[in-house]
Amino acid sequence: MAHDERSLYRLLPSSFVAGRNTLAKALKKAGHKAEGARIAKLPKPSSALWAVNQLSKEAPDELQAYITAHHRARTRQLRALESTENPEASRLAATAIRQERNLLENLLRKVHTLLVHANFNPTKTVIEQARSNLRAAVASAPQQLRLIEGWLDHDLSEPGFDQLTVELCEARPVWLEQQLTQLRASPTLDQTQKTNSITNTYPYNLPNKQQLRVAEQGLHHLQEDRIVAERRVQEAKLRTDQIADHTARLKAEILVMEAELEEAQSEEALRLTELREALNREQAALEHLNSLLKSHRPTDD
Repeated sequence: MAHDERSLYRLLPSSFVAGRNTLAKALKKAGHKAEGARIAKLPKPSSALWAVNQLSKEAPDELQAYITAHHRARTRQLRALESTENPEASRLAATAIRQERNLLENLLRKVHTLLVHANFNPTKTVIEQARSNLRAAVASAPQQLRLIEGWLDHDLSEPGFDQLTVELCEARPVWLEQQLTQLRASPTLDQTQKTNSITNTYPYNLPNKQQLRVAEQGLHHLQEDRIVAERRVQEAKLRTDQIADHTARLKAEILVMEAELEEAQSEEALRLTELREALNREQAALEHLNSLLKSHRPTDD
């Protein structure tokens, strides 16, 4: 029945409710009342979610390439954090991020095409929700599996910058802490256990105490990197606030200048009106004088 549930997300949203209700009734009739009740409550997918689910069938290679690029970018970001003074690590991270973004944009173009062919309106809001669904799904192992199989069951919110930074900084320390706990709990590990513990990250066949020391040093360095990353986030926030303040001041200055310009234009318009009235008066006086001159001009006898 799991396969039947997945197939619901291949249906157009307009057909989803009927398909869902049919499956729920079949489950209840087969004696799976709890499962049937769960299926009956599944929400109809949005057009953005429907289009993203179709990528597993319509563009599986491009989808897999994006997932691979995402993990490559995350790995290189982590390496760049570990090697803050290594420009090559930063360059590789930037390149990987650009590749990930390019592949994401390619998928979004396919989403746009799918929406149009299905007579949906691919508005900016719909495309941005599709973007969030893709970015959030690749960042979560359970959701990534659903993405690959094409049955995400609800719209997702992509992780923010701060969350991404914390994830990058915490990924390795948490893992190392688990290794430390394992080593402390089992001070006498056999060679196979030694090989499968910390040697995946630090590939040396060292005695347990040396492994423990290496792991502790690695944890210390990564915690320092996390502090550096958090400081950079705070600096970025401060810079953002400064830019926002500067923008607000500029907007205020623009409003003042616009008001002064409007006032100056009003004064100029008033002055122009006064000049026109004066000119009219002078023209009227001139015409009056001409009339007087004509009336007093001597006639020939």
